[in-house]
Amino acid sequence: MYGCAYRWYDKGKMSAIIRRRKLSAGWYPETGEATEEVLQDWCCRDFEKPRSRAVVVPHAGWTFSGRLAFDTLSTLERSKTVVVVGGHLSSASPLLVAAEDAYETPLGIVETDLQLREYILQNFETAPDEDSENSVEVVMPMLKYLNPDARAVWLRVGPNSDLVQRLSQALAEVALHQDGSDITVIGSTDLTHYGPAFGFTDHGLGEEAHAWVRESNDATMIEKLAHMDAQGIVECSIRDRSACSAGAAAVAVGYARAVGCDDAELIGYHTSYDCRAADSFVGYAGITYRRR
Repeated sequence: MYGCAYRWYDKGKMSAIIRRRKLSAGWYPETGEATEEVLQDWCCRDFEKPRSRAVVVPHAGWTFSGRLAFDTLSTLERSKTVVVVGGHLSSASPLLVAAEDAYETPLGIVETDLQLREYILQNFETAPDEDSENSVEVVMPMLKYLNPDARAVWLRVGPNSDLVQRLSQALAEVALHQDGSDITVIGSTDLTHYGPAFGFTDHGLGEEAHAWVRESNDATMIEKLAHMDAQGIVECSIRDRSACSAGAAAVAVGYARAVGCDDAELIGYHTSYDCRAADSFVGYAGITYRRR
């Protein structure tokens, strides 16, 4: 099932190419029935009417951070177009853009906003995203469930402050000035990756290390996210190794600021150590941005 990246489908009188699922069932459920069962179970949290324009969500397997990602995505306005920005890139990387016309999820197809993608391709140095990449894919089934008619644009960006600023501003200009386009942005990142598996053991192992990550390293990054400091997010991630996809988070924050958001809410925070104690663990935060 996961070996082929593409397949064709008949879209009216046109043929379109779909980005097939590339992650195994361990990342998120394999069938539509199983996926819907999980998401329906997560729907019990009582949020006010969704009105956020951007969010930052984690992107580990659903067992570890899926509920937090879903709770955070539930605060997002039901826009016509959702730009999903992932990372796992170096600062020297060009902007990566998925080339497909639609994305496969267990709940059905998410179509690409072809017009917005073309605008990005014309205005940025880009390369096609052909990797098996969790930072965007794990979000797509949740997006399909919460906003089934939305179109999406799949992007990945590295921790490059200049690129982050230009992309944030470009998306905001489209949203504010071009045909009343209705756009929300998802920035996908996990926080500190600590322990022997990640070559980061400066503060020992076990509970002491976990406390340092929670109370210092991740707390500093969450402060930057809460203060909507896009440049600080990038700088902090490089200095402290406190986010794997800081560029994605910074794009969401920069976009939020540019479209007038002035309120950030931390929906939740935990680590994989809280789920399963181990010497190597990862931090997860969900933050939403709206106008007061």
